[in-house]
Amino acid sequence: GSGASRTVTVTPAANQSGTATITVTVTDGGGLTKSDTFLLTVNTAPTITTQPVSGVVFAGENVTFTVAAEGTAPITYQWRKDGQPIANATNPTLALTSVQIADAGSYDVVVTNSVGNATSNAATLTVNAVITSTITWNFSTAAPSSPLPGGLTGGTVTQGNNNGTTTMLDSSATSTYSGASGGNNAGLAARTGSLNTATNGSAYFQFTFSPATGTRLLATALAFGARSTSTGPQAFALYTSADNYATPAATGTITSTSAWVMRTPSFTPVIGTLDAPVTFRLYGYNGSGTPSVGTANWRIDDLALTVAIQTPPAITTQPASQTVAAGSNVTFSVTATGTETLTYQWRHNGNVLSGATSNSLTLSAVQSSQAGNYDVVVTNPDATVTSSAAVLTVNAAGGFDAWRNEHFDANELANTAISGPNADPDGDGIANLVEYALGLEPKVAESGNGTEASATETEWRYTFSRPADRTDVTYLVEASTDLVTWSANGVSLTRTAVEAGRETWRASYPRASAANVFFRLRVEVQ
Repeated sequence: GSGASRTVTVTPAANQSGTATITVTVTDGGGLTKSDTFLLTVNTAPTITTQPVSGVVFAGENVTFTVAAEGTAPITYQWRKDGQPIANATNPTLALTSVQIADAGSYDVVVTNSVGNATSNAATLTVNAVITSTITWNFSTAAPSSPLPGGLTGGTVTQGNNNGTTTMLDSSATSTYSGASGGNNAGLAARTGSLNTATNGSAYFQFTFSPATGTRLLATALAFGARSTSTGPQAFALYTSADNYATPAATGTITSTSAWVMRTPSFTPVIGTLDAPVTFRLYGYNGSGTPSVGTANWRIDDLALTVAIQTPPAITTQPASQTVAAGSNVTFSVTATGTETLTYQWRHNGNVLSGATSNSLTLSAVQSSQAGNYDVVVTNPDATVTSSAAVLTVNAAGGFDAWRNEHFDANELANTAISGPNADPDGDGIANLVEYALGLEPKVAESGNGTEASATETEWRYTFSRPADRTDVTYLVEASTDLVTWSANGVSLTRTAVEAGRETWRASYPRASAANVFFRLRVEVQ
């Protein structure tokens, strides 16, 4: 009828967004039918599906943080450092180049759309200073003139793609720039034309360094004096085997006026592979004119390469497995070596433990749910290593007190005449402590206590059964011939069976030692 209204409620599923067409049909009692079609739009706030990951690097390296989010488009991004927005950092990826100590901190990103916003987890960036050494050549010989850092070998410079028979070492020209070492230098005959890294292409000076086992080489800076004639190179580029000569670590121009000039180009750190040598090739190119084959038209002197020797983390003391009772405190620890700074992340059954980022892990009042495998991931800028798993076994809270709490109410627990260790509330002649030790019911009178005496031709025997989990109880069987003097001397105790959580034990005493014998079982809670 007139004035009638209908309400349609649509509840989208979680994370469901977009548009859909729905049709609503209404029929009144008189058979009149009315249909309308609506366009339904569902918008959802952003949710972060991939969090940025913390990192540890050396100063001068590049770092990338990445986030992924879902929700109604368009989505915008704003990266922050220590809670402050970073200018122009508005993409899902934040790329930081040649980071320095000041760049260390906490990075997160705020993801926003028309419905709401979400903030990612904070990723911690740790930037370590590089402890470097500078290797120099004065070319009185082809080998470095300065001592090499410990664990590093090599460094002899050779010619590559020399255009003729030019001798590398020469004293025909004197370096005239500030700090020049003298007249010795290295030279070669360079071809003209653009950079050509192929065999018989652009000429280059080459040297190789090999790190000691368990380390890798990091190069952070380059400097050299250069002299180029009118037919010599007008540009240079340093390539290395660290990336299979794919990208130059340093580039620059050379003035082909025969004047000596010191070059200190911008340098992209060269990071070698663990245990692997790194070869450096300093190419000269873009020369012009007609170079004379065999005549040096490019010379270098006072070559200097700044390097560091890096050691990946190694675990020297593994965390140890432990077995404890519920409610106990537990500490796992690890000892590791490697280039500082080392970072630590403890895990439980492979899952990261929040805040567990030191070389030791302390768990307070552990419960059975915390049992399992614990390991730690140790990281530095060189590598990551994971410790062996330490197994934590947590025995259920037990013992006589827990047994009392299970079998007696609060009023009974307050009355030691009922719940005390020597009490016998069911009047069956068996004290509570013995009831606990033998796995009996303290408030139900048993017709027997589960013990039995017998004899064979050679020995007297006393047999009793006990729960297998009563590890806090000491069981002692003593013998007597007069019910006055009791002793465990001569009594041997043997476990004869384990079944359904119970153990059967048999005490034996030689028949030859006594015409008759009495046994008694003594139990003590540890």
